[in-house]
Amino acid sequence: MGRTLFAAGAHEVLTGVPRAPCARTLAELDALLTGINRDHPA
Repeated sequence: MGRTLFAAGAHEVLTGVPRAPCARTLAELDALLTGINRDHPA
């Protein structure tokens, strides 16, 4: 969803991850979410 929001022109995306609550670029989003397990809630 974050990729879609950035593609649509978003300046910031909320991640929903407590240790990394927001990202301002796609690269930052990728870096913040590296290692997050999608199958296990935070």
